[in-house]
Amino acid sequence: MDARFPRRAALVALIATALASAAAWVYDDRVGFDKPFDRIVRDTGVIPAYAISLLIALASSKPGRAWLVQRVPIVSASALGLFRMAFAASLALVVRTIDPSFRPLCFLLLALFAAGVAARVSFAAFVIAFTRAHLGNTTDHAVALPLKTLWLMVVVPWGAGLSVDAAILRRVGWPPPERSRAYGLAMWIPMLMLGLAYAAAAFAKMDDVGPRWVTGGAVRYILLVDGHKAPVAWNRYIIRSDVLSVLFSGLAIAGESAVVLAAIWPTTAVVLAAGLVALGLHVSFYVLQGVWWSLWWMLLPAFVPWEAIASRLRRGTSDAPATTERRLAWAVGLVMFAAVLQQPAASLLRTSYGFAFSDFPMYSNVYLASRAEAIAQQEQVFQPPPIIRFDAPQVDAALRTRIERLDGDQVLTEIVRKIARGEPVTDGDAALVRDAARRHAAEFGEAVRQVEVFADTWRFDWSSADFVPRQQWKPVATISLDRGVIEARKP
Repeated sequence: MDARFPRRAALVALIATALASAAAWVYDDRVGFDKPFDRIVRDTGVIPAYAISLLIALASSKPGRAWLVQRVPIVSASALGLFRMAFAASLALVVRTIDPSFRPLCFLLLALFAAGVAARVSFAAFVIAFTRAHLGNTTDHAVALPLKTLWLMVVVPWGAGLSVDAAILRRVGWPPPERSRAYGLAMWIPMLMLGLAYAAAAFAKMDDVGPRWVTGGAVRYILLVDGHKAPVAWNRYIIRSDVLSVLFSGLAIAGESAVVLAAIWPTTAVVLAAGLVALGLHVSFYVLQGVWWSLWWMLLPAFVPWEAIASRLRRGTSDAPATTERRLAWAVGLVMFAAVLQQPAASLLRTSYGFAFSDFPMYSNVYLASRAEAIAQQEQVFQPPPIIRFDAPQVDAALRTRIERLDGDQVLTEIVRKIARGEPVTDGDAALVRDAARRHAAEFGEAVRQVEVFADTWRFDWSSADFVPRQQWKPVATISLDRGVIEARKP
């Protein structure tokens, strides 16, 4: 990783981007681009355009190609073997959630892969079966990125270390190289793809909204919509605070932009730091929004320092590691270059195609509404069910307690909520009312013959970032306990 960055390639890319941008503006002004190419003529389009030009400039020169190749770390066979087993375990956790008809085959292939039995073939077969199990959902971001990553990882020589394959090769006298950049692809590809996806998501936010995505506290509005699924209520602290909403919006952009550094400078320190950032993003999605993309979680083991772990395990052995090294094949290098190049191209065009091509517009088009508009949307879309109260005029405390126990199983409450929504009372509902009236009379007698039912709605309170009762009780129904009948009250 000591190769110097080719500055000449960066300068050539800068000039090429400027000339191409000027030509695009002139062409668009006089002729006009068809969709989706019309998106390239915008100020922010210069960023992915420069990334494309830089990649092409680097690939066009020998020093540039050397710098690109050296982004992939040289990894020992034992480190590859450790990662293979950990990655198989990570995949097994995800397989538990797929279509049951595919689980036995996927588990079998993963077992072969973990043991290193025809590791490359068993992994490729697993990817095929795993993809087949997700057909119909491949355009979903939660599925698309991991599937694309798994297909790229087929190029890794998985059986080189701590495997049955390696043991057989040593016995026949053809031991695989101890260290190889090809082995490093196993960890580098997930870091690359996850980093590119997050970087594209950060760019999409700046492209659609600009700095206002941060200064306007866009995270606040995301949490307002998705926060209802969160397992804890921590998101309320961010929603109701201007400072925290801006801070977390900035952290989201910074974090998404930083994960890709693990693939650009894959030193142990940078990879660990980027991995912690990726972990923080994943945890935040779940804790603050209730979003759990299990297939994205399965890529995180790539950020573990497997080489350092393998080195510690080798200290107690007497075998010195070999110095032979396998280099990347040109075809593999070409595939990796295309995998990198496609992301800025997708971000430039701001388009998606299947699971192979996406600009990752995750929360990029957040509408930065005013508080009043956000409150109105919350009350309209996420209004909790109305609060129901049973009461009877001119009764003493003892009878009021009996009335409160009228609907212990909440059956009548649900019927009243239907009435409040303007829905008719069905024959089944009427039978439930009669049954509740009979049970109440059997337990408490007929001291109360008629009960009035009131309903109260909720309003969204910004100071608590939660719904609170309006305290505007309205009569919605009357229950005649002596007749076992419920009647809607006219408004």
